[in-house]
Amino acid sequence: MTGDPDLLAELAALLRRVDPVPDDVRALAEAVLDLAFVPPEWTRLEPVAEPLLVRAGRRSFRFAANEISVRVDLRGGSLVGLVHPVMDVEVCWPSGSRRVRPDTYGLFRLEDVPRGPLRVLIGHAHVTRWFWP
Repeated sequence: MTGDPDLLAELAALLRRVDPVPDDVRALAEAVLDLAFVPPEWTRLEPVAEPLLVRAGRRSFRFAANEISVRVDLRGGSLVGLVHPVMDVEVCWPSGSRRVRPDTYGLFRLEDVPRGPLRVLIGHAHVTRWFWP
């Protein structure tokens, strides 16, 4: 759509005065935008396509890059994962995150995971793509 730039600027100013975007909506949009981009020094772990036999009600995801891999199983509000090699894990969602320390074998568990998109940050520079359980 093209139009008169002065008229469009005036309409935008009018909308900001009459019907401003609520502060909480603006803050959430900015937070989601920050989460959408991965810093250039991070490694993005890509999904690994492999057939996984799972029981109904459980979803499994596997990601890997170079020598790092993570498998995540979700059932209801519980998340169980296995990371190799063993590193600290942070499970992220658009409105927050929670750090989890794997055991000596790389197994980690997180209860009360919110519904919606998730991603896993491994160490300080490896991250999965967003996935929707």
